Amino acid sequence: MSMMVENVMDRVGPSDHPSDEALDAQWLRDRIGEAVGPLHRIVRHLASGGMGHVFMAEHVHLGVYAAVKLPRVGHEASCKSVAHEARILSQLEHPNIVRVLDTGHLADGQPYLMLEYVSGLELDAWLDGCGTMSLKRCVGVLRQVASAIDYLHAQGIVHGDIKPANIIIDPRAHDFVKLLDFGIASRENRDVRRGVMGTPAYMAPEQARGESWGPASDVYGVAALALELLTGRPPYDYETAQDALTAVLTKPAPVPSMRGLSIPGLDAVFARGLHQDPAKRYVIASDFVDALEQVLASSPQGPTATPRSHSPSARFGRPASLGVAVGAAAYMARATPAEAGLGSWINRMAERLVACVAQ
Repeated sequence: MSMMVENVMDRVGPSDHPSDEALDAQWLRDRIGEAVGPLHRIVRHLASGGMGHVFMAEHVHLGVYAAVKLPRVGHEASCKSVAHEARILSQLEHPNIVRVLDTGHLADGQPYLMLEYVSGLELDAWLDGCGTMSLKRCVGVLRQVASAIDYLHAQGIVHGDIKPANIIIDPRAHDFVKLLDFGIASRENRDVRRGVMGTPAYMAPEQARGESWGPASDVYGVAALALELLTGRPPYDYETAQDALTAVLTKPAPVPSMRGLSIPGLDAVFARGLHQDPAKRYVIASDFVDALEQVLASSPQGPTATPRSHSPSARFGRPASLGVAVGAAAYMARATPAEAGLGSWINRMAERLVACVAQ
């Protein structure tokens, strides 16, 4: 088994190499002011990940913002990922999926992907600030995520990387959510995607084994997301990616009662949603949410919000290219570039407090 884990680790992706921000800060600074298409200019760097960078761009006439993703310089896989996301997203239209606005090349030939600027906070950051969700609130959030996932599957697309960092929540808009980061999404026929891709802490067992994975893997991802929203921790909460993958390959996923959350009927829902065998999971993501809603109807007293400890494992695996970046920038949506310093940090802290109170 240890050899198998080592082989898996070789294929997960560039999880902990230094970011381009550290290696080439000057390149990032040089992008400021650069034209993106005929009507936008880059105004600030927002974040970097293993597969690229995200910038804020401003419309030169309207003064509204968009998120612009650029691949890592000289990184062929990153360039292909940008083009892949553009192709996937251009075919999608769903209220809970981020919209693509444009794609093209900068003056130096660098490809870019321009997306709507999403208002809110990534769920990962929300959990860090607020702890956990009540079952009622969790069902409301998951209903939207499941709607997006079921829509994707109806289009023959598998997301493959469902996790809090790839979902934006806006508590000011009744917990409206958007699904992000389609860097490893598959538009192939169902159940034919192969290879160890995703994030170990949330990865379905068939993904971790490098077997074919499809819609059932996303259903698992929704259940894994739900477990973290309710208990504050993903299914496989370990210090390193290798430990997380070992657990995925050798241990069944935990149920809520194992983490102190005992609500009649809840364990059975998660035991099915996180089942090792894809064929024994819920058929569609909405079925899992329906089951949670039935538990809520029978026992409306859900868990209260509690602080969550930092989960290192969520940072391992394939770094989120768009999700982390847009999430980190989400509260910038109402700020001008001049306000994007200490003031925006204070605003984000205030927003987190508002989000917690809303619970």
